[in-house]
Amino acid sequence: MMWRFDLTSAAAPAGFNCAGGVTIANQIGTSFSGTFFINDSNCGNLTGTVTGGTFEVATGAVSFELTSAGSDPNFITSAFGCTYVSGDRGVTGTLVGNQMDVRARTVMDCGPDGLVTLDLQISGTR
Repeated sequence: MMWRFDLTSAAAPAGFNCAGGVTIANQIGTSFSGTFFINDSNCGNLTGTVTGGTFEVATGAVSFELTSAGSDPNFITSAFGCTYVSGDRGVTGTLVGNQMDVRARTVMDCGPDGLVTLDLQISGTR
């Protein structure tokens, strides 16, 4: 599974893995963009765009944002129907050899569920 979501709230923690992928379609120098998808019977079918990507060849450091259609284009919060409070709006991590490992930690206001902390990890090989 490429996508890992861990949610922590006053109600109860929840975690789940989802199948999917990230495709880098365009790269100019250290900047890139592309698409992402989640296609999983437990997580649904979601697609979006990889934007604002940067890659440092010397260190393998990588960062990018995940956007989707709708009134809140930030996938990290919109996927759960929540609003951003604090933390990461994009993901950061490494791309070394064939292995990508990026993470984000975001606090969201999820209405009746209150404040929820989302730890997102995307990892896989190319």
